[in-house]
Amino acid sequence: MRIVIDLQGAQTPGSRNRGIGRYSLSLALAIARQGGEHEILIMLNGAFPDTIDPIRQAFNGLIPTDNFRILYGLYPSRAIDADNRWRRQASEKLYESFMLQIDPDILLVSSLFEGFHEDAITSVNSQGKYAVAVILYDLILLIHPKPYLENPSVSAWYHARLDHLRRADILLAISESSRQEAIKYLDVEDGQAVNISCSIDGYYRPLSFSLEERRHIMERYYLTRPFVMYTGGIDYRKNIEALISAYAKLSNEIRRGHQLAIVCSILDHDRNRLEKRLFVISSG
Repeated sequence: MRIVIDLQGAQTPGSRNRGIGRYSLSLALAIARQGGEHEILIMLNGAFPDTIDPIRQAFNGLIPTDNFRILYGLYPSRAIDADNRWRRQASEKLYESFMLQIDPDILLVSSLFEGFHEDAITSVNSQGKYAVAVILYDLILLIHPKPYLENPSVSAWYHARLDHLRRADILLAISESSRQEAIKYLDVEDGQAVNISCSIDGYYRPLSFSLEERRHIMERYYLTRPFVMYTGGIDYRKNIEALISAYAKLSNEIRRGHQLAIVCSILDHDRNRLEKRLFVISSG
C-alpha cells in the first residue's frame, strides 16, 4: 500500500513549533518506523524551504530519500489577503492533480486547517480515486465562534475548510472529546471518526543538570526562585489574562516564594497585550 503523508502541519510558522507540528511529525515518524512493507511518502510544501531539509533528516534511515515529494503552488496564496483568492483556488487544483500523479492508496493530511496566514495548500477532493484520512484536533472555532469567527474572511475560510473535512473518508481524532465533536457538529457517522489518542514522544524525558548548568538555565530565563510553569498556547481561549490575574491575587508571601513562568511561542502583539495587563494589575 502506498501511504502519502501531507506533513505541512510540521512546516507552517503557526503550527510547526506548537502541538500540531510536534504531533504531526511524531505521528509520521511512528508510521514510517512501523510501515513494514507499505510504501511511505512524505509530501511537503515548497513555500517553506527552511523546513524541508530538517524534516528529511528526521526520516534518515526510515524511508528512502527520494520518497519526498515537494508541492509548489501559486504564491502568495494565503487566505488573509482577498487578492489571493484565485491563486489559492488554483493551488488547490494543483494539489489535487499533484496527488493524482503520486497515486496514493491513502492520503493522510496532518493538518487541514492551514493556509489562512501562510501559503499552505490543502484539499480533500479525491473523487474516490484514493482514500483520505485527516487528523482532527478539535472544532473549537465552530463550537465557540466568538471571537474567532467574527471576522467574515476568517469565518468564510474556516467553513470552507469544514467542507473539505466532511469529504474525508475518515477523521482521526486525537481524543474522544474531538471524536464526539465531529459526530455532533459535523454530523458524521460514528464509524467515520476514530479516536487515535495521543502519546508522549521519546523526546520528552527527565534530564539531569549540574549546579552550573542549572544556574545558567535559571539566569537565561530570569528564574530566581521556585516557579509555577504554564506551557500552553497564547491565543484567546487559553485565557492567560485570567492566569496572570489569579497569580496576582495570591498573597505576597506566596508570590515572593514562587514565580509564574509562562513558556510558549509568542508574537509581539500578544506580548504587548499581556504586558499591558500586567501594568494594569500592578497599577491597581
